[in-house]
Amino acid sequence: MSARPGIVYTNSQMAEFERNLPCGEELEFLRDQEATLVPGPQARMSLLDIRALRSEYFYCKNKKGWYSHVCEKFSREDTVGVRWLKLRKRPIPSSIGKSWDEMRPQFSGTEYVPNVAEVSWVDTSYKAVRGSYLFSGILVWTSSFDSCDLRVYLGHPSEKGVSINAFNGPHIS
Repeated sequence: MSARPGIVYTNSQMAEFERNLPCGEELEFLRDQEATLVPGPQARMSLLDIRALRSEYFYCKNKKGWYSHVCEKFSREDTVGVRWLKLRKRPIPSSIGKSWDEMRPQFSGTEYVPNVAEVSWVDTSYKAVRGSYLFSGILVWTSSFDSCDLRVYLGHPSEKGVSINAFNGPHIS
């Protein structure tokens, strides 16, 4: 199986994906919530690793981005591994224009906020397979924080690519 061109899983990884495939009820729930289910990469990867695969999927094509600076640890330390990733395709109902603190109580008991590597992997995998960005036109909060302790989010200023930013105020989510 290949999640995206160039990514190949071992037989043991495939068996692990099969063992951990969500049950039919959970798959229906994901569909009803307009969520996507994407296999993670074949090895643990950071935001910088994901960017290195296809830098053209990111807004700063030739530059490495502000987050490549040594002090921005989240870009190297927050990672995504070999497992199923479940992300909503659309904002949580009633979350648009709310701050992080206002939005947090709206998560269901099984939802969590993914880190920037997880969101970037899902978004760029979707682009590689389907030809369009999953989160086009919206900003996605992550659980990652930059060196100034600002929450990192992913967004698309246009179809020019994934933009990684940090902010600590209200967002249109």
